[in-house]
Amino acid sequence: MEVNQQGSTRSGIGACLLGAALSVVWPGLGHWAIRARFRRETTIATGVNFATSLVLMAIIAPLHNRTDLVELIADRKVLMMIFACLAILAACRLYTALEAAWIARPADSPALRTAAGVVTALVVLIGVVPLAQAARYVYETDQFLEQTFGGNDDTETAEAGELDGATTVPAATTPDGGTTEPPVAWAGDRRINILLLGGDSGADRWSMRTDSMIVVSIDPETGDAATISIPRNLPYIEFPPGTPLELYFPDGFDQYSGLTNAVYTFVDLPANRYLTTGGDDAGAQAIKMGIAQFLGIPIQYYVLVDMAGFVDVVDAIGGIDVYVTKRVPAPENPDPNGDPLPDWYEVGWMRMDGDLALGYARTRKADSDYGRMARQKCVIGAITTAATSPSNLALGLPGLLDAFGDAVHTDIPRDALPTLAAAVDKFIQSGGIENVRSLQVSEPALDSSHWKSATPPDPKVDSYPQYIRYVVQNVLVPGTVDIVMPELSDMTVNCGPPGG
Repeated sequence: MEVNQQGSTRSGIGACLLGAALSVVWPGLGHWAIRARFRRETTIATGVNFATSLVLMAIIAPLHNRTDLVELIADRKVLMMIFACLAILAACRLYTALEAAWIARPADSPALRTAAGVVTALVVLIGVVPLAQAARYVYETDQFLEQTFGGNDDTETAEAGELDGATTVPAATTPDGGTTEPPVAWAGDRRINILLLGGDSGADRWSMRTDSMIVVSIDPETGDAATISIPRNLPYIEFPPGTPLELYFPDGFDQYSGLTNAVYTFVDLPANRYLTTGGDDAGAQAIKMGIAQFLGIPIQYYVLVDMAGFVDVVDAIGGIDVYVTKRVPAPENPDPNGDPLPDWYEVGWMRMDGDLALGYARTRKADSDYGRMARQKCVIGAITTAATSPSNLALGLPGLLDAFGDAVHTDIPRDALPTLAAAVDKFIQSGGIENVRSLQVSEPALDSSHWKSATPPDPKVDSYPQYIRYVVQNVLVPGTVDIVMPELSDMTVNCGPPGG
C-alpha cells in the first residue's frame, strides 16, 4: 500500500481491495480507510445509505412472529418500500465500492491493475449481489401475492339458505339431564370456512373437474379446527334459494350425470358464467355456493389447486420424496409429451419428479377416491416440505412463486392474509393437526348417494338434508344439537413408513 502523488490517498492493490470491501460493508468506510476525498456524489450516497437503513430497520424492527410478517407482506405499499430500500442499499454500495477501488487502483503496473480489477469485482459482487437478490425476491413475492390474492377485494361469502320444510333445531342436553335453548350467537358463526378444491385438468380432459373437495373450518379465537370432505360423486347438489343457480337448477345440478365435481365444468363455460360472478372464477364460486347450501354453513373463501400445475411446482423444487405405503399401479402419463410412467409405484421411499408425483396423486386403480385423496395429501405435504427448505427458498424462490402462481387460484383477498395467519397461529397453539375433527360425507358415516331421500337415523329430524346439516354443526361445535351422531371415520393419513 502506498501514498499517491496527489496527496495522502492510499493506493495499490491492497488499498484497492480494502476500499471496495469496506464500502460494501458500509458506504463511506472505504473512502475513509484509503484517505480519499469525499466528493459530493460520495457524500450523497453515504447519506442516502444511512437514511435508507434507518427506514428499513423501522419497518423490520416490529416483526416478532409469523403473523407480523404476513401482515407486512400483505401491505403492498410496505413491501414495495422494502424492495426500494434493498435496491437503494445495493446501488449505494456498488457506487461507493467501485469509486473507492478506482481511486486506490495501482498507478504503475498494468498487470497489478488488471489483477486488482478482477479481485475487486469479485469482492463487490459478493457484497452487493445478496442485496440485489433480496430485492428481487421481495419483488417476485409481491408479484405472486398480487397475481394470487390481488383483485379479490369484492369477495363475497357464500351463505346457506333455508331448506324446504326445515324443522326447529333440537335442544342440546345439559350435563344434569335438562335442556338448553339454542344459543343466540352460535360459536360456529365466527368460524372461517375455506373450501379447498383439487382440480384435475390434465391433457386427457377437455375441462377441469374438482375431484377433491374439502372444507377447512377454523375458529380464529381459539384455533379449534375441523375438516369436512365432500365426495366428488355427490349427486344433484342444490344451491342457495333465490340465486340464479337455484333458479336454473331448481331440483339440483343435473348436468354431466349430476355429479358435483362437474359443477365447475358447466358453470365455467363462457355462456354459463353469468350464473355466478361472470368472471374467470365463476365455476369455483358455483361450487362454493353449492357446498355452503349442502352443509348449511357460510363459506368465506375457496382455494383451487390445479393438480396438473403441480408438475411445474415439483420440477421447480427439484423433485419430492414420497413414501409409498402400498404397491400402487401407475396410470398412463396424461401428458403425451411426458416420459412414460413405471408400471407400479413400489412400497418405500421414492424420489418423484412432477410427472411421477401427479400420476401417484391421480391414480384410482389401486383402491378408491378416498385412497386417492389420502395420496394427494401426502404429495401436498411432501411439496410443502421441499418447497420450504432453506436451499429452495434461497436459490429457487422466483421459479417456485411462478409455478405456485400458475397452480393456485383463490378469492382470498390480500388484506385477509393477516387474519388467516393469526388463526393458523392459534390453531398451532391449540394442538395443531392432532386435534382436528374430521367428517367424511360418505358411507359408512353418511349416505351421500341418496342424501335427498334417505331416512335420518334420528326420528327428531324430518329430512336427511337437515340431518346432514346437524351433523356438520356438531362436528364444528360439539354438542350444538342433540341428535344421534354417525360414527365418524378415521381420516388419519399415514405418509411415512410404519412406526416412522
